Amino acid sequence: MSEPDASSGNRLREQAVRWVARVRAGDCTEAERRTLDEWLAQDERHAAEFRKIQSWLSDAKKSVPTDFPELEVARHYRPAAPRTLLAVAASLVLLIAGGLWAFNHSQPGDVFRTAKGERESITLSDGSRLVLNTDTELEVKYSWRARTVHLRRGEVLVTVADANHKPFEVIAAGGVIRDLGTSFNVNQQDGTVSVAVLEGSVGVSLKGKGGERQLTAGEGITYSASGGQTSVERIDVDAVLAWNDGRFVFRRTPLKDVVSQVARYHDVRIEIGDARLNWIHVSGTFGIMDIDGLMNAIEILLPVRFEEVQTQRGERVFRASYQGDQLAG
Repeated sequence: MSEPDASSGNRLREQAVRWVARVRAGDCTEAERRTLDEWLAQDERHAAEFRKIQSWLSDAKKSVPTDFPELEVARHYRPAAPRTLLAVAASLVLLIAGGLWAFNHSQPGDVFRTAKGERESITLSDGSRLVLNTDTELEVKYSWRARTVHLRRGEVLVTVADANHKPFEVIAAGGVIRDLGTSFNVNQQDGTVSVAVLEGSVGVSLKGKGGERQLTAGEGITYSASGGQTSVERIDVDAVLAWNDGRFVFRRTPLKDVVSQVARYHDVRIEIGDARLNWIHVSGTFGIMDIDGLMNAIEILLPVRFEEVQTQRGERVFRASYQGDQLAG
């Protein structure tokens, strides 16, 4: 069977819309239904296009807001006379194609934010679940075509509901993380994005880069807004998910990275002025909100001392110093 050209495709769509409108009018005769059955049986493309138009209208009914009057009129259209049906059907095509395009591209989504130190769990309308970590902002947009989360900053744990196989994707710093039936974590900090797959698999593609990298459970990848990316690597799932349990898990983590993690959750600044501290690595599990306990543990286990510095603005500022010389003496 040869592929239809654009003009024949448009004619097929007009016919399908005309039949959908006629069936939905509520007064379709038995003779018309027999004619419709014959038309559907003529070519598999007829039935496919008919189902597509019906699906568009069904999705539009669920997705388009109530202040979209043109599409609402099209959904409830009842033809006054058969001779006006073609004109109305053509209008219906334009309303579906134009109206839904406008909705998908210009309507604002739902924006969710967490403050520093805050964590929030959100269940979306399709049953998917988002857990937002500290200082996170994202926008959720659902349309007839896809379910999209724009991660503007921060970290989110995503568990995707099936929702009739409608695509679910997270957009972050020029990359797209496409769900393939899974649970995954996305962390965006300073233009760098880390993706970790906990269950199932995801596809990761970067703007301007060809192809898609596929990751399965227990794998992760890191990429930057400039287009650089690491190879797919194994991840420490417990460490990735620790924040969801209110914990830090460090595995020989450089002190400067520990300090960066603390700054994500607390209005505290820790200054590291001694280059020798760059060689200090921290291991262990600590409560995220117990910053004093974390610093006390580091002082006990490692040659580090934290001294609180008084500031005019009343900030909590600590200066880290190296204590190896005193220990050696």
